[in-house]
Amino acid sequence: MIHRPIQQRVPARVGLLGNPSDGFGGRTLSFAIEDFSALVRLESEPAPPGPAAVLLQAAWRRLRSTTVGTAAERLDDPTLPDRLTVQTSIPRQVGLSGSSAIVIGALRCLSEYAEHGQSPDALAALALEVESEELGIQAGPMDRLVQCHRGLLLADHGAETHQHIDPALLPSLYLAWSRVRGTPSGVLHRDAATRWREGDAEMRSVIDDLSELPVRGVRALEQGDARAFAALVDRNFALRCRVWPIDAASRSMVALGRSMGCAAKLAGSGGAVVGVLPDPAAWAAVSAAHQRSGYGVCRPTLASPEPPCAPPS
Repeated sequence: MIHRPIQQRVPARVGLLGNPSDGFGGRTLSFAIEDFSALVRLESEPAPPGPAAVLLQAAWRRLRSTTVGTAAERLDDPTLPDRLTVQTSIPRQVGLSGSSAIVIGALRCLSEYAEHGQSPDALAALALEVESEELGIQAGPMDRLVQCHRGLLLADHGAETHQHIDPALLPSLYLAWSRVRGTPSGVLHRDAATRWREGDAEMRSVIDDLSELPVRGVRALEQGDARAFAALVDRNFALRCRVWPIDAASRSMVALGRSMGCAAKLAGSGGAVVGVLPDPAAWAAVSAAHQRSGYGVCRPTLASPEPPCAPPS
């Protein structure tokens, strides 16, 4: 039985270059941020039925199916904690991976309870299984991989490889978001996923082009070419517009940033925008303009990479 609450904090995720959804393979360059996070708490108290209870049971079933030995015995204990509470500062449904942060937090709490160490890769895979197989949510590994590893991550989802990139190479960035809740990401990607599965030529072409941008972006960063990197950010948005619906608020934020000399694109499924400032001194004017238009805005603080995890017991 748990004698003290267990809690885990998981950061939001921002997509910088590449596919808007890794369900199509390809590559992504993304980062986790400290500015927004989900705090998930596990404790031994009765809780009424609801979304948190459903999530707890889904995470418990999936984690239990992967454990052996003492960890499996602890997860099979009838006194398993049954209250899961969530506090989140991540803006809802604007593409900053709020739902995956909650799932990862639940799995980390249960893993700590079972004294079952999870590597970032294993935890990301488990979180994807909880969402896609237990809860029936359309998802890919991208968000979870970045949120489990943290830092700035270049991932090749076809080859299933990834590497950390030095965040000091990044130019000055900003993040803007709508204060109005948008459409769930699964809905936004549904039509694109159908076109992908059916071999739609334009969709395949756009995904191929998008998958090259992260590699070219890292090369530009390593060469100190901020202008080339900014051009890739703008190119990313142009490609996205060819095959995905773009909501009015996102288009407005992108246009606002570009009117002030910034490069800008969606940070995720829609409702939030990540931009490259023309120079650090432009931040004050860019921030004020977004606030006047009713948008939230900040300079993102990257979350430090997750330290190596001890192997599972």
